[in-house]
Amino acid sequence: MDDLMRAGKIYAGICDTPVWQAARMQTLAGSLGRVPLVALQVERRRSCS
Repeated sequence: MDDLMRAGKIYAGICDTPVWQAARMQTLAGSLGRVPLVALQVERRRSCS
């Protein structure tokens, strides 16, 4: 899959994941020489009134 990502054929992203976990994924990808994630969709929260 890493080869497909480097070739621009596919992209990887995550959603509804805690920020600390997404940061860890990016760090691991970099240290292992893998392509990092390209998208993050966070849950939209409404403020309580």
